[in-house]
Amino acid sequence: MKKDKEKNKICKHCGGPLRHDIGDVSCLMCSRSEAHICDKCLFGEKTMSHPKKHYKAA
Repeated sequence: MKKDKEKNKICKHCGGPLRHDIGDVSCLMCSRSEAHICDKCLFGEKTMSHPKKHYKAA
């Protein structure tokens, strides 16, 4: 029996297990989709090395 590699995937955002719905993959812990990308996903919470964003007051 081959081991299903899809079952071993983890969420890039929180590290939780991914569940497969019809045509969609989402995390069981944070409910984000597999394609979700944010600053935490890109840089990691511990190694936030990107420059801070500065917003102008309106």
